[in-house]
Order: sequence, then C-alpha cells, then structure tokens
Amino acid sequence: MYQGLRFTTLHKKKAGKDEKSAIILKLIREKGRKIIKWNKSMSKEKRLFEEKRQKKKHNVKKRKMQKENLKTVFKDGIKR
Repeated sequence: MYQGLRFTTLHKKKAGKDEKSAIILKLIREKGRKIIKWNKSMSKEKRLFEEKRQKKKHNVKKRKMQKENLKTVFKDGIKR
C-alpha cells in the first residue's frame, strides 16, 4: 500500500505531521497494522522475531547446562 515508508518513522515525534503518515496512523488505529504492506520494516520485524527465537533457544540451553552442573555438584555429596 505505502511502500518505502519505514515502520519506525511512524513512532517518531513528527509522525502525523505530514499527510501520508497521518493517513497511515489513522489506518493503523482503525484496522491494525496488517493492512499496510511494509517494505523494509518487514525484514526488521522478521529479524526481531528471529532474535527472540534465538534468545529463547539460548535460555533453554542455559537452563539445561545449569541442571547438569547441579547434578555434578551433588554427585560427590559435597556442595561446592
């Protein structure tokens, strides 16, 4: 719909001052973000999603490691 306009421009203080962003902001308020086809920001949102997923994976690995470490600590019966 409005290609080339970045998602972040809407969140700046100037958003809504020029006509185009005002229209887009209005559309977002009415129907949500789904109607607007973002050009560059799609990759940004995708990247953020991917980062979140990686972080979750990392946290899971971290938890597993901590459990393993606890097992080794209590195996000899001595808490280090």
